[in-house]
Amino acid sequence: MIRFTLPSTLTAVWTFSDVVNGLMALPNLIGLLIISPLVWRETRAYFQQHPTEEQPAEVTKN
Repeated sequence: MIRFTLPSTLTAVWTFSDVVNGLMALPNLIGLLIISPLVWRETRAYFQQHPTEEQPAEVTKN
């Protein structure tokens, strides 16, 4: 009888693929942690220079 090993091999390939995709998130998360103080500082400076405009009054329909 011939034994097919494809399902176990395919499962290993999908597991490896999932692990590698998960590991790709690590450098991105580290980069976000490193750059977040800069983004916070620049965003705060922008909104201090450009204060938000007041929203116009709602128009009522007759």
